[in-house]
Amino acid sequence: MSKPAHPRQSLSSNNSPADKNSNPDSHSLEENTTADESYNFQKTRIIIHLELLPSSEDNQNRLVNIGVGIKNDPPLLATTTLSSLNLPPVIQQMLEELQSQMPERAVAASERKMWRQKQEDGQRQRTVKPTPKPCKLPPAQPIHLPDSQSLEAQHQLTLF
Repeated sequence: MSKPAHPRQSLSSNNSPADKNSNPDSHSLEENTTADESYNFQKTRIIIHLELLPSSEDNQNRLVNIGVGIKNDPPLLATTTLSSLNLPPVIQQMLEELQSQMPERAVAASERKMWRQKQEDGQRQRTVKPTPKPCKLPPAQPIHLPDSQSLEAQHQLTLF
């Protein structure tokens, strides 16, 4: 006999999709199962965030912001110092590797910035429209319009 995935789930062998659609509570049961699992410490993904803040000039011990939580829920937050943390060897090794790579990464970032700037400058040059050449036509002559009374007379319709 198989154990149900959720205590409220029935052991009925007739669990066809039509049965789920006919039961209005089946959708909420699935949502509750998912919600219950997201709050089960052993079954949900735990997110741990460490943020090492820059050290101040007078104090070489860096502050560390720590956040621990789960998705779509506010994390637990704390602040401590780097020297008070006992980080696992793998994280210590990664921090040392990052520190040794910083000069190379700075050069690569500078090259990327120059490349982007060249791309933007090239786009600007392509989008700049050349200034039109001045037109060399003779100046326009003023048009002499007839007075307003004669204009009305020309457009007046006669009915008889």
